Amino acid sequence: MSLRELLSREGRAERALRNHIKAATNKDAQHEDRFRALEKLHEDGSEDAIYALFSRFGFVYDKTISDEAEKEYVFDVLSRLPPERALAPLRRYLKRAESIAWPLRILDRVAELDQRIDVLRELCEQNPPDYTRDPSKKVQLVHHCGDEKDPRVALLLAPYMADIDEGVRFAAAESLIRLGHQTAKAALLEALVRPEEESLRLKRRIMEGLAQLKWDLGERVDAAAAVLPDEAKAEGGRLVRKGG
Repeated sequence: MSLRELLSREGRAERALRNHIKAATNKDAQHEDRFRALEKLHEDGSEDAIYALFSRFGFVYDKTISDEAEKEYVFDVLSRLPPERALAPLRRYLKRAESIAWPLRILDRVAELDQRIDVLRELCEQNPPDYTRDPSKKVQLVHHCGDEKDPRVALLLAPYMADIDEGVRFAAAESLIRLGHQTAKAALLEALVRPEEESLRLKRRIMEGLAQLKWDLGERVDAAAAVLPDEAKAEGGRLVRKGG
């Protein structure tokens, strides 16, 4: 094959890939055209093609059944990829995406525990517990972290107990309680007794969680019980729900 033929073939392949990416990520395209483009991206298999497949999770098609079918297809093909092909484009996508629930489910399928922890740590660093206009990405992140049964995740979640958004704090509390690791105790207890915390539902959820986990709170148990005196009491160093 001559150099001209080789360059011509590579040029056609690049143009085809660009066209498939454009069609697959166009929410105004017809379902059939977009689905065909998704299949072509799967066949291509390059990093850019895989990244474009992840990008399909970034918008909602107005026809619910078709939208779900496309996302299920993408989820299925991406979940079958080996980590060495999936993780680089997945990391790229998670960094810029606003909605990350689907990609995080794929992370669970393609990565080993240590790889998952690394990705979650990276995401937490990119989305710190500071002010953000739309906290939904952080809510999705901290909620997902609660599914990892590893004490390292509790350390990643702890700072979110001081996030400016109450929804993020509540999701972090839910995840820390679900994890059930002693490494979460200090963060939950600190949030419960923090004077500036105004969220009653958050205080109540933390109190219920600490009582459920039956953790010894030591000398801070009385301060914890005093937050909701009508609902909790100190008993043997632990927090106990009244009437429950």
